[in-house]
Amino acid sequence: MKPRLLLVAYYFPPHNFVGAYRPLRLARYLHRRGWEITVLSARGPEKRRRDPQLLSFLSEDVRVFRVPSPEGGEPNAGRTAIFKKFIRETLNLLMFPDKKVVWALRAARASVAIINRFKPDVVLITAPPYSALITGLVATRYGVPWVADFRDAWVRDALGAYRTPIHRKLAVEGERWAVRRAAACTFVNRRLMHDVMERNPMEAHKFVLVRNGFDPEMLPQDVHLSKDFTISYIGTLYGHRKPHILLRGIAEFRKMVPDAEIKLIFVGRSEFDIVGAAVEFGLPVDWVRHIDFLGYSEAARIGMASTALWLIVSPKEKAAPLTAPGKLYDYIGFMRPIIASVPDGIVAELVSSLDDSFVVDPNDAHGLAGAIAELYRRFQSGQITVNREARMEYHIAKSAAVLDEVLRRTARLRR
Repeated sequence: MKPRLLLVAYYFPPHNFVGAYRPLRLARYLHRRGWEITVLSARGPEKRRRDPQLLSFLSEDVRVFRVPSPEGGEPNAGRTAIFKKFIRETLNLLMFPDKKVVWALRAARASVAIINRFKPDVVLITAPPYSALITGLVATRYGVPWVADFRDAWVRDALGAYRTPIHRKLAVEGERWAVRRAAACTFVNRRLMHDVMERNPMEAHKFVLVRNGFDPEMLPQDVHLSKDFTISYIGTLYGHRKPHILLRGIAEFRKMVPDAEIKLIFVGRSEFDIVGAAVEFGLPVDWVRHIDFLGYSEAARIGMASTALWLIVSPKEKAAPLTAPGKLYDYIGFMRPIIASVPDGIVAELVSSLDDSFVVDPNDAHGLAGAIAELYRRFQSGQITVNREARMEYHIAKSAAVLDEVLRRTARLRR
């Protein structure tokens, strides 16, 4: 009999949020390792952030159940920025541990029927949203061991959702409850794991590193490298993650190489007027292109055709040293050089380990210009290469193999 897994993941295809890629990829490779998988996810109003094509990567015998998520959508476009901020701040203050808690309560209720019907050997709950971990209560009640999968820092919240000491205290207690109740805890990177370990040393024996990764089978195969020197950014720009850092670096680069021409492509939602900002820095309008939304394959095609990919993490983000944007692993899989404007931390560590990319302080426009100039020199001489062997260490199949062992051990299953 196949081992049975219930995977609780708020974000799951056709959601085209970066948080959906890890559970999708792990489900794909766990299925290949013999698991019978049932997914419990959200059905929300994020209509603009859907990519039905992602479902084609999932085996037809993986069951997916969806629970409505009334608080999960993006604000309506017609609302003013002030009103959006008011709603966001109010929800941050009133809802604990996050804005998805209504969905989490519904999901916990739905999990009762799923557990009774499909009899999973183990439950894997991926967070954020951290409210999803409530489902662990149901699993415990029915005698099913569960694993907490941490993709981001809960206590040192990257988005600064905990506005008061009370909220942070509640986050610490919530994290402590989760790691104590879970049979095992998995983490996407070692720094995040060690941060949680410092607060919960007695639970360290449960902690396992299950790295994020890319899936080459999900990438388009017929991509040709652009003939233009092209730097692309794929993902959302918001808060402290601003396009201005790259644009300032490009402006400095123009002083170094006045006759150079660059194409800049931004794919994803932005809180900023990217083209307008480029003009302010004196860059030609026809150098900059902003595409609000693309499906995964189309976005990957742009990334793979680019000369290089830009990544930004602000030092003002509380969890900057501990967390890596999910897009980093896609960037690694695109097999293009990465220019990372990031502070010291896990992202700088990972990018440096590739031996083919650049790490620059986010406040160092001159240093960024220098990295771009070096890439431009390589581009002109046809010498842009990447370390494929180092990048294949982040193949998601390797992470799925580790997770397979964790789940089997947790469920006390024999091979």
